[in-house]
Amino acid sequence: MNTIINRRIGTAIASVLITGSGLCFDNAVISGTSPTHNYQLVKKIPLGGEGGWDYLTLDSAARRLYITRSTRIIVLNVDTGLVVGEISDTPGVHGVAIAPELNRGFTSNGKAATATIFDLKTLKVIGKVKTGSNPDAIVYDSVSQKVFTFNPHSAPLTVTIGYYGICLIENE
Repeated sequence: MNTIINRRIGTAIASVLITGSGLCFDNAVISGTSPTHNYQLVKKIPLGGEGGWDYLTLDSAARRLYITRSTRIIVLNVDTGLVVGEISDTPGVHGVAIAPELNRGFTSNGKAATATIFDLKTLKVIGKVKTGSNPDAIVYDSVSQKVFTFNPHSAPLTVTIGYYGICLIENE
């Protein structure tokens, strides 16, 4: 039952996002104006090393960029472009969620069906939590202080208490 409801909610949200994007695009086309972009290339930072990358997560307050690279996360200082650390042993890592008020970071490790919890300042691993199969997207909700991992190949959602790393719900 929950799976059907979650799929319907997910479909409704996706429909709204697609419709909203389409409306913005159509308005630009109809008015004959092209959207203005204020983006410019400031710096190129070569990463090197093996493995592709998936999600990028920016911690603007700490000035760090978390780059997921297959089995590890490279952490860059965005001002200097230098690597300030690495979080290893994250098999099939997809994403990173940060919880600054808890001094915690979380990764979704797809191949291990886990989420790694790490200290934001030291980047040391604090622990791991089991998730559903192949967790992909991961987000932190500061209001509830919970971490949500989205697992496309099993239970669609795992909820974890952010600070303690206790798995609360694996929605089926």
